[in-house]
Amino acid sequence: MLDTCWSTPEPPSPPLITGHELMATLGIGPGKLVGQILREIRDAQAVGELHTREEAIALARRMLVSDA
Repeated sequence: MLDTCWSTPEPPSPPLITGHELMATLGIGPGKLVGQILREIRDAQAVGELHTREEAIALARRMLVSDA
């Protein structure tokens, strides 16, 4: 149990997609929406809901549709 409390935390996983890649893939410009999408992707990745770039893009596309 103490190993869990005193062990070194794992470093965060690298981002699945960057803002520039997201804008190019979705055909959107810079702005608050890109940041919101990236936060959602990062949060979903952190809890294990996303594992690949393709899953991240699919989530971003769903967010765009629901935002429209």
